[in-house]
Amino acid sequence: MKTCGYCGSEVSSLDEKNFYCDFCEMKLSHDHVTENGERKNIYFRDFAFLEWIERSTPELMTLHTVELLLLLREVRKERSDNFGTLHIFNKIESKEVKEEIRDAKSYQGGQYEYLTRKLWVIENIIRERIGYVPERMSQPFLIKQMEEAKKEPKPMRIRKEPKKAL
Repeated sequence: MKTCGYCGSEVSSLDEKNFYCDFCEMKLSHDHVTENGERKNIYFRDFAFLEWIERSTPELMTLHTVELLLLLREVRKERSDNFGTLHIFNKIESKEVKEEIRDAKSYQGGQYEYLTRKLWVIENIIRERIGYVPERMSQPFLIKQMEEAKKEPKPMRIRKEPKKAL
């Protein structure tokens, strides 16, 4: 029996790929419909590549929250490293050296701004989803988030008769 992936109620078919749930009062596409009250499967990667920051904000919004948390850790590290390099450039006092590194310093400053803005995007998406931005991205915190996301949820079935004693 086809059921709603949100509430577990039986759905009615509108056409081949669209259904309607009376309880939720909404139209569902086929990827939000499950069988026999099972919950929807959630897929995510347990890694993140720094290159993902090149994605647009709408593309970043399609990532699973765990993927965003992992990406946040990578971006924070890269931004911190970038700031360290920029700080070194700013400490150089010699006039001759200053002119030679002006382009490198300008590039580094641009990279720092880019990373900061991407960091804000990722933090705000996470904040919308979980209500806060984690201050620290420790390994135990990330492992816990991944374990919680991978847990097999109980099916959405309502027992109408009491369980029989053995």
